[in-house]
Amino acid sequence: KKPAAKVGSGYEEQIARIRAATQEREKKKAEAERTDGGYDDETYKKSRQLAAAGQKPFNLASQRREEERQSRVPALFLDINMGKRKGRLGITKGDSPRELAEQFAKVYSLDEVAVAKLVNLIIATAQAHQIPLSR
Repeated sequence: KKPAAKVGSGYEEQIARIRAATQEREKKKAEAERTDGGYDDETYKKSRQLAAAGQKPFNLASQRREEERQSRVPALFLDINMGKRKGRLGITKGDSPRELAEQFAKVYSLDEVAVAKLVNLIIATAQAHQIPLSR
């Protein structure tokens, strides 16, 4: 007859830990089945209270974003010829000529003299097409 295997230290604690975890898992599983996906009397009452308090329905931002996009559609495109390169600048109502020129200058690496000329060109073009700009 073989001698019984020697049980290492901490064996009983490990078994107790595993049994406790199994019981906890089964308890959570039974609770989830009992509440039918989390919508029980308590959550129903809470939803009714919120509805009575005038809770607003969920509103997707898509309509607001579409309105913002429409308001930012350029009223005019200005094609700018810089020798061998060409650029296109969209002018929208309420744009700042200085900011537009500076942003364009960053993209095309233009100097301050070119920015000043571009500001004057933007202002003249916007006035000619009756596009109101900010100062």
